[in-house]
Amino acid sequence: MGVTADAAYRTVRTRLPPGAGILLYTDGLVERPGVALTTALEELTRAVANAPAAPDPGCDALVARFLPNGPSDDVALLWLRLHPSAVPGLDILGPGDEPTPAESSGVPADDRGLVVSAEPRSVPVCRRYLRERLTGAPPPLIDNAELCVSELVTNAVLHAGTDIEVRVEQVPDACRLEVRDANPAPPLRHHHTEGATTGRGLEMVSGVARTWGSPRWTGAGRRSGAR
Repeated sequence: MGVTADAAYRTVRTRLPPGAGILLYTDGLVERPGVALTTALEELTRAVANAPAAPDPGCDALVARFLPNGPSDDVALLWLRLHPSAVPGLDILGPGDEPTPAESSGVPADDRGLVVSAEPRSVPVCRRYLRERLTGAPPPLIDNAELCVSELVTNAVLHAGTDIEVRVEQVPDACRLEVRDANPAPPLRHHHTEGATTGRGLEMVSGVARTWGSPRWTGAGRRSGAR
C-alpha cells in the first residue's frame, strides 16, 4: 500500500453489467514457493471461471483450491457480484473519479428537500445530499445519518416504487432525517433468518437513531423519519 515512494499506479475505469462479478484478493492467496506469479494468476483465472457463481461458495472453493492446508501468509478475499436483473450496471470508479452530473438521478433540492426516482442509483445520490446538508457536523453523527438515509431510501426503492423525497435538518447534537414516498403502507420491521439478505434495514435504523418512526401525514403516501 504505497510503500514505494516513486511507484506509478494506473487508474482503470470499467463497467460491470448486471450479473457480473469482481474478485479482490491479497497476494497470499496465489503466491507459492516455486510457482511463478504468472502461472499462479492463470490458475486463479481458471479456478474463478469454474467456481460457483455465488460469492460465498465461490470464495470457499478458491480457499479449498489454493489453501488446502491453510494460509502461510495473511489472506483476504472480497467477491462482489451484481444481481442479474434487479440493479443497473455499476461503474467502478478509480481514485479521484467522481460521478458526472449526468450520472446522478437527483432533482435539485428546494423547499421540499431532494426528490429522487425509485431506482438503486438514487441511494448514493441521497447520501451525498445528506453529507452536504450536514457539513461541519461531528463525523459520528454523519456516519449514523448516512446509514439511516441509505436504509430508508433503499426501503422506499424496494417497496414504494414512487418518487422519493429526502429532507435533512441539522439541530444541536442531532439531525432530523425524513424520507417520503407515495406508498400508503407504512414501513415495517420484519423478522429475518440468519442467512436472509433483506429485512435488516429498519432494524439498523432503530439501532443508531435516537428515535424513528413512520407517523401518518396528509397525502396519499408515507413518511419515515429518524433522529
